This record gives sequence, structure tokens and C-alpha cells, in this order.
Amino acid sequence: MSELKPYWLSWVATNHDYCIHFPHWSSGEDADGNSILCCAVWATSEKKAKGIINNCHFAPNTNLSFRFCEEKPIGWTPFCERFPRANWMIWWDDGCAALRSAIEKVEQERDALKNPPIYANSN
Repeated sequence: MSELKPYWLSWVATNHDYCIHFPHWSSGEDADGNSILCCAVWATSEKKAKGIINNCHFAPNTNLSFRFCEEKPIGWTPFCERFPRANWMIWWDDGCAALRSAIEKVEQERDALKNPPIYANSN
């Protein structure tokens, strides 16, 4: 069973057509004036962490340019002087192991529905 881990990501946003419910900030602009965003997510892998961000963008086939995607240790927090915590931002700490476990179970059940087992016909 894969365990949820915190990830810290940054990417170039060529548009602002997204809805992210994880803690995120604009950390500047690139040479073309596009926003550089940072976000902290919980995921089971780097691929899934990037997928969370991709799925937050409304434009289909959004080709995001990730600057980095770093796995962080359990207990890490994204909040600091540069990236302060806003009132709406929720972040799990080590005390939320039960919540992480529940989310993992939901993900497993969802994955099982995508690939249901094949049963022999009992007739």
C-alpha cells in the first residue's frame, strides 16, 4: 500500500484557469510574464502529485511546465515567512495519520472500480 507523502511543486502557469484547494502561492513571473506558482500537496508518488496539479486546470490537455516536484518528509510544512498560511489553507501534520489512511482507502476503492475483477458466470 502506498502511503501519502507531502510534495512541494512549482510550475509556470500560462493562464489562470485553475482551481487549487491545496496551499499555493504565486512566487513570481517568468521572462514572458507568466505566473510561477508553488503548491504543497499530499500524494502517493511524484506522478500523482503532478496529476493533482494537472487536474486543477480547467483547460483540457494543459501542458504544464513543472519547475520541480520534490518529495518532503512527513512533518514538513510549506508555511514560512515567504509562503505564509492563509485562513483557508488546510495542511495535515503528523497527527492526521488516520485521515491519510482514510484517503488512501478511498483511492484504492476508486482504483478498484476502474479495474473491476472478472468473475466467471455462475450459470
